[in-house]
Amino acid sequence: MIAIHSSSALRIAFAIAVGVILLAVSQSGASVRAASPVFVHPTDTTCGGMGTAGTDCFATIQEAVDNAGPAPATVSVFPGTYAESVDLSDMGSAIAGSPGNIILITVDAAGIPTPGTATVNSPRDPAFFNSVIPFVGAVIIDGFSVTSADDDGIDLEVDGEVVIANVIASGNNVGDGLDLDATGSVTVIGSTAVGNAFDGISANAGGDVMITESTANGNGDDGFAAAGINITITDSTANNNAFEGFQWGDVEGDVVADRLTAIGNGGEGVSIDSQAVGDVDSITFQNSLIEGNGQGFDLADLATAGTFQVNGNIICGNALLGGMVLSSDVTVDAEANWWGDASGPAPIGSGNLVVHGGNGGLGIVDFTPWIDTITGRGDAASVGASSVVSFQFSGGLGFLGEGPGDPNGAAPFTLTTNNGTLTAPTGTGATVTTFIDAPDGTVQVTLTPDTVGTATVTITGPCGLGGTIVLDVGAMPPSGDVNGDGVTTIADALLIAQCV
Repeated sequence: MIAIHSSSALRIAFAIAVGVILLAVSQSGASVRAASPVFVHPTDTTCGGMGTAGTDCFATIQEAVDNAGPAPATVSVFPGTYAESVDLSDMGSAIAGSPGNIILITVDAAGIPTPGTATVNSPRDPAFFNSVIPFVGAVIIDGFSVTSADDDGIDLEVDGEVVIANVIASGNNVGDGLDLDATGSVTVIGSTAVGNAFDGISANAGGDVMITESTANGNGDDGFAAAGINITITDSTANNNAFEGFQWGDVEGDVVADRLTAIGNGGEGVSIDSQAVGDVDSITFQNSLIEGNGQGFDLADLATAGTFQVNGNIICGNALLGGMVLSSDVTVDAEANWWGDASGPAPIGSGNLVVHGGNGGLGIVDFTPWIDTITGRGDAASVGASSVVSFQFSGGLGFLGEGPGDPNGAAPFTLTTNNGTLTAPTGTGATVTTFIDAPDGTVQVTLTPDTVGTATVTITGPCGLGGTIVLDVGAMPPSGDVNGDGVTTIADALLIAQCV
């Protein structure tokens, strides 16, 4: 039985991935009998009492891989720092075996799967790689921190599926954080790539690419670079990379993006094209924050009969060519976005520029209506009692999307009050930060005033997106004052009796 790291969402994703692997093996006619697991411990020759030295307990990950098999095999790695470069092509070489489906997973001192317990610092070559190309079989790597002195953190070329989860790849000064190539699908879950020389996470698949709950910041090239049939990226952040934040390259099927954050990238926050394969069939891009990049969106190679929707996002403060450049003769539905100004995007308004047919691009970007209205609402307030305060962001019949931005990252809205405290899902205080948490574009908090008079609540979001509401604050009504007349009398008792 394979134990799965982290949240229930990750468990579900891993269960699906493992199921795909085992199904592939069974359909090939090979045995699905799993080998006895092998363990790695840097100092304990019994691997926490789970193994025997030289049989199924080893001091290095490479020795364990050499003794892993038959496929599908699992290598469980105990806490420690391992100064080695692990060649998966040597799988089974010590037991007259051969490479195949393999899982490498980190465990705690008790042998329980736990992310972040093992670090692989390679003095040369990638921390994990395959010298024989391709590696025939599926690969799952879960929970490691990886660094190479002269190469990528992980570099895989696989004939099968690849799943990377809960991996941290940082400081790879001569390569990518993760460089993943597979004939099947590539899945990246809960992983981080920071401060690498080239791409943070590069995923190239003959099948689909799925990336979720991951971060790629401060890399020397792109944050995320993905190519495949259909590419889905959700709940992820790409900030301050030298070039693109999110790059969908050579995608010929569907693009799906939800709850992304791309801030301060030197090139495009989002680039979607299909230069070497068939045109992109559809785009669904929503609930995201694309701010302060060299350019917001670069959209090219879109299929004439396709459907393209970019809705409910904040797209603002992007320099050079502005918020969106369309280079295909298609129509893009870009309604219900905030472009940095209530007057709409340039050249119509003063917000981020949209380049399409008629002003240097091709096709039509339909950006009307845009987000231009902020509606504040507040319940009656009294000292010491909580009242609901909300701000809704709308334009025509459309609303700003949930978030916007990575739900695991920094919240885009700051709310303050001059009287009492505010409570949001993220905390309590005179100042709180939060996300839009409703599909109708509403941010909601509760206000608990301290003094009689008025209470001002102000919300501030990216690129001037904000508003203010002032509530009258009365004294706390006496206990038992059901009818709200300021005193407790027989009339209140009668009302209570009627309700009963």
